[in-house]
Amino acid sequence: MPLVFTRWIINKIYFFIMKRLTLALLILTQLCSGMYGQTVKEIEKQHKELIKRLKKENALKKVEVKIENDGFWYFLLTGKNKMSGVANQEGKVIIPMQNTAVTYYPAEQKSIVKTRITEKFFMKAGFAYSYENTRPFFLTFKSDYGIVALDGTVIKDKIKQVRKIPGYWIISDSYEKMTYSHDSDRDNPFIFLGKKLGVVKGDGELLVATEYDEISLGECMNLKICLIWMSCLSYNFVSTLRKITMGLP
Repeated sequence: MPLVFTRWIINKIYFFIMKRLTLALLILTQLCSGMYGQTVKEIEKQHKELIKRLKKENALKKVEVKIENDGFWYFLLTGKNKMSGVANQEGKVIIPMQNTAVTYYPAEQKSIVKTRITEKFFMKAGFAYSYENTRPFFLTFKSDYGIVALDGTVIKDKIKQVRKIPGYWIISDSYEKMTYSHDSDRDNPFIFLGKKLGVVKGDGELLVATEYDEISLGECMNLKICLIWMSCLSYNFVSTLRKITMGLP
């Protein structure tokens, strides 16, 4: 009897604690959801005069508070000609209203990107490349693309084509179509083909000038099979393509 009573008490305590814990989590979730939903309104209320001044001084059609998934916010500006720009949290215009599109790209934590491991010549191998922590940037577009830092510094402009991949920006100064192959289900390195290709690192540094026909990121994770493949690649392509390979450090 005492044993049964003890189990009954333990069960009561357990369900009491779980019920209170679930209720607390539910309340916390609702509070967080409410705070997040009110953030834009709160910012608009807090900066009401600043928003009015921005509209008047720049003859704007609209000023929106834009909050990104990483919590960073800014003023997205729309001119009467429907062109877009950006003002920072202090109201300083860092991107003029001269763009048909402005897109925000958040910072990334350092990581390694890998292809699927496959078996070739009875050996398993795959390709991978690494990157360090990156900075957030805006990508602007009108007739060409531009990469702009959060303080308004133009990292690179007059870009004809751009491809954002983890850790890097693959850019081109040519309108000739850029092709790429870095699908995780493929058994080849991360290759980009085109004209006047270059690479901008995730911190904004121009790593490779826009003068290449091929950019190949990644090194083989099995040295022996890597040498076999690179030998074939060199035989077929080196005579016609200038290339640069960035591998693991």
